[in-house]
Amino acid sequence: PSMLLWNALNAGALWFALGSVLPRRGALIARSIVLLDMLGSLQNVQSNALVTALIILPFIAYERRHTVLGGLAVDVGAAIKLFPLAGASFAIFHPRKVRVAIAIAVGAAVLVLLPLLVTTPAILWAQYASWRAIESKDALDRGFTVMQMVQLLLHRDWPNWPQQAGGVLLLVAPVLVRRNRWTEWS
Repeated sequence: PSMLLWNALNAGALWFALGSVLPRRGALIARSIVLLDMLGSLQNVQSNALVTALIILPFIAYERRHTVLGGLAVDVGAAIKLFPLAGASFAIFHPRKVRVAIAIAVGAAVLVLLPLLVTTPAILWAQYASWRAIESKDALDRGFTVMQMVQLLLHRDWPNWPQQAGGVLLLVAPVLVRRNRWTEWS
């Protein structure tokens, strides 16, 4: 029953997020496009659909002026995987950027300290240290990415962060350049 509930949460969150951000026909098309990948993820009891929804939900919340809900979606997503931190970038368009930053910071602090309800500070600190060590090692694994292709092509073992920063800059540049269109939904 727990697995079924977890998978229902994942699928339902993505279904809701796509339906909230797209018109009916667009949502149907988007849901059709992601269906097979989502089913594969659910079959393996993974959180990919939920993580995707938690990237989309801050956009929806910020567009509806729900600062705290947007921050909460970013924080809950980042507690699962780091990718949903990208949802914080939607606050660029929010008129209350400082309030958004405070909501994200307070929510993150609460989520980081929440395990203290069931464990000691020493055990929690050790768990976070272990997690950091694992993530530090995993961050070096390029898998099948642009960074790996650049390394194979140029025969150079560069750090990942400059290429990641360049990718973020390329992603955000059109938005930053077209400030006059920030108020347009499309």
